[in-house]
Amino acid sequence: MISPSSGKKINQQLSPDHVVRRISILVDHLDLDPLIQLYQDSKRSPFDPIAMLKVVLYEIHQRNLSPARWHRDSRESLPVLWLLGGLQPGRTTFYEFQQRFDPIIDQLNANLLKRRSQPKETRQVAIDGTLIAANSTRHKLFNKQRLNERLGLLRQNLEGVMTETPRWLAPTLRGKMRQRDTYRRALRPLEEPLKKNAKLPANRRKPENKVLISPADCEAAFGRDKQKTYRPLYNTQLARDLDDDWILGHDVLATTSDAGTLEGTFDRCGALSGAVPTDALTDAGYATERDLIACERRGVTLIAPYRENTLAASSKKKSGKRHFKKDVFEWGNERKEYRCPNGVALKRKSQEFRVLSDGDRLRVFRDRCEPESCLACPQSSRYTSKPEHGRNLRRSEREDLVDALKVRMSKPESQQHYKKRAASIERCFGDMKANRNLTRFSRRGLRGAKTTVGLWTLLHNGLLWLDENTKNDIQQKIDLTPPDW
Repeated sequence: MISPSSGKKINQQLSPDHVVRRISILVDHLDLDPLIQLYQDSKRSPFDPIAMLKVVLYEIHQRNLSPARWHRDSRESLPVLWLLGGLQPGRTTFYEFQQRFDPIIDQLNANLLKRRSQPKETRQVAIDGTLIAANSTRHKLFNKQRLNERLGLLRQNLEGVMTETPRWLAPTLRGKMRQRDTYRRALRPLEEPLKKNAKLPANRRKPENKVLISPADCEAAFGRDKQKTYRPLYNTQLARDLDDDWILGHDVLATTSDAGTLEGTFDRCGALSGAVPTDALTDAGYATERDLIACERRGVTLIAPYRENTLAASSKKKSGKRHFKKDVFEWGNERKEYRCPNGVALKRKSQEFRVLSDGDRLRVFRDRCEPESCLACPQSSRYTSKPEHGRNLRRSEREDLVDALKVRMSKPESQQHYKKRAASIERCFGDMKANRNLTRFSRRGLRGAKTTVGLWTLLHNGLLWLDENTKNDIQQKIDLTPPDW
C-alpha cells in the first residue's frame, strides 16, 4: 500500500489537464450498473471495479494492451497509482477483470450511445474493415494429420509407453495435459474448412494436407495482412457516423474478406445505437449481390464503386485481354434480353443456381449470341476469343441491384459524397493501429478480440462525449484531490 502522503505527492505531479484525469471523469459519468452487478454475488471482496476500468481505459489510451503490462504499471506508473488509490492488484486480477467484460461490453457501449447530444434518426455512416493479427504464431500451423500424430505421441507419453521426449513436448505433466486439450480443441474447428474445401471445384480445391489451423487460436482465419504476411487474422468491422465521428457499430469476424459482412454490421448498429443507417459508404469490396440484397432488406442506400479497386481488374490488365466488357451489351428490362452493339439479340440457353456465402441460392441465367452472328461481325475478335463458339453472358436474377448501383455512382453528387468515406473511417483505423497499437490482439479467441475492440470503442466514443460536454459547458470541474486512500 502507498501512504496518503505519497498519494498527495503523486497528485501534485500530475498536471491539471493530464489525460488520466479526463478518463477518470469519463468513467465516473458512465452507466456502470452492468459492471457493478457482476460483483454483487462475489464470494470475496473485489478490487474497486470502477478504478480498475479507469486503469484499463487509460492503458489502452497509452498503447498498452497486455494485462501483464498493466500489472507492472500498477507498481511503476504514477497515473495508474493515482487511479488505483494505493491499491496494488495482482497480475491474475487484471487478466480476470478483462475477461469479465465479455458479456457486458456491448451493453456499456449501448448505454453510452444513448447519451449522445442531439441524436438523429437518419444517419450516414462510413463502413470498412481492417485485418488485425491474432495472438498466435504463423510458424506453427497444423493440418489434421499432424494434429492426430501429436495427440498420439502425447497419449503414449502420458501412459508411459514412449520413453523419448520430443523437443515440442512440455516438460511437466500439467503442461502435457494442456497441450493435449489444445490439440483436441483444434480438431473440431478444422472439420468445417475441410468440408468446405471438399465441395470446391477441382481447380480451386486444396490438398487435404494444405488445410491448416493454428492450435493456439483455432478460431482465427488465415490470410495476408497489409505487409503481405500469411498469418492468423481477424477482420474488424467499424461503422462511423459521418456527422459527429461516433462509432455506431463494430464487430470482429473470423474472415479475411469484407464481402457479405454488411448485414451483420447493420444488425450491430441496430443493437448498439438503436437505428440502422440510411446511407452506407463503403469500398468496392462490399459491392456484392449479397450485400446489395441486405441493403434492400434494411432500406439502406449503398454508395460504393463496383469492381473498381479489386484484384480482378488488375489481373485483367496484366493478362493483356482487350475484349469488350459486359457493359457494352444493352439490357432491356421489358424484353429481358441482351443486345450487342450491332443490335443482335442474345438468346437464353440455360439457368443455374449459385449458392451465396450465407447459404441463399441465387438463380443465374446464361445468354448466348449465336456463332453465325459472331462470325459475321467485323469486330468479333473484340467480343470473344472464339467467335465460332459465340459470346456467352451470365446475369443473375438480382443484377438489377448492381445496375442501380452503377447508375447511382455515375452521378456527380454521389461521387462527391463518396469522398467523405476515406476521410472518416480511415482515421479510425489510424487511431486504432498507430495511436493505440492495436495491430495484434493480446487475447486469444473471437470473444476476446471482440471485447478488445469494444473497449477501444468505449474509449473512442467516451472521449467524444466528454468533448461535447466540454463545449456545452456541462462538464464538471476537474477534481484535483487524490482518491480516498
